[in-house]
Amino acid sequence: MSQVGIVIGTMAIFQILSSAIVGRSLKKLGGRNLIIFIGTSLIIAQTSMLGMLDTVTDQQTFFVMSIVAQSLGGLGAGANATASMAILSSFP
Repeated sequence: MSQVGIVIGTMAIFQILSSAIVGRSLKKLGGRNLIIFIGTSLIIAQTSMLGMLDTVTDQQTFFVMSIVAQSLGGLGAGANATASMAILSSFP
C-alpha cells in the first residue's frame, strides 16, 4: 500500500520542482510555446509508459517504471503550468 502512495506522490513532487526550475529560467530555456510543447511531449511519454506497464511481470521493475513514468509526467505538468501562466499574464 505504501508503494501506491510513493508512486502517486512522485508526480506531485516533480511537478513542484519543475515549476520552480522552469519559472526561474523561462527566458533562458526558450519560447513559452516551446516549453508547452516539451511539457506536453513528456506527458504523452508518461501516458505511453503507463499504458505499457501491463506487460511487466516483475514487481520491482513495475514499481521503478511507474516512478519513472510519474516523474516524466510531473516534469511535463510543471512545465506546462508555468509556461501557460506566463502566457496568460502577458495579456493586457
